[in-house]
Amino acid sequence: MLDLAKMLQQTIIADNAFKANHQVTLSGQQGKERAYVQCDTALANLRSTADLSNEANVSEISQRYAAGLIGFLLIAAKQTWSQVIVMKPDDYQRLLKTKVSSDWDEHYLITKRLIFNSYFEHRQDDFRHAWRLYLKFGLVDLKLSETAIREAFEAQMEQVNQG
Repeated sequence: MLDLAKMLQQTIIADNAFKANHQVTLSGQQGKERAYVQCDTALANLRSTADLSNEANVSEISQRYAAGLIGFLLIAAKQTWSQVIVMKPDDYQRLLKTKVSSDWDEHYLITKRLIFNSYFEHRQDDFRHAWRLYLKFGLVDLKLSETAIREAFEAQMEQVNQG
């Protein structure tokens, strides 16, 4: 099981370190907006690569998936919705047993709509649903292993910490 609470904490620490190292000052609203834009961009990048899902592209897809994961974690932190990220083991296992999506474009569009609703309408439940759809997309539809996701996430955290 992915340690989502730990990943959230690492993302917050990396975001704070990046802002301090680069002397970036953002208002609370600007931080939220940047998190949503980062997540949206990562989703688009992932979707454009996902059709190429084969052995040769697992690394690239994992990296793009991790970028989206970080976007979701940043949104949760900026919106103070951290409780949405952490899942009970039973819920996580149930998610892993869900049916593979046959229409990735629809899945992508629904996820984006829910994210935008969470921003413009301040709907935490829409964010929760988008988050779970995203987890499902990586673990079930793309068949990324938890190890591949964790390693890609850690590589991106290291990149942020070095930059």
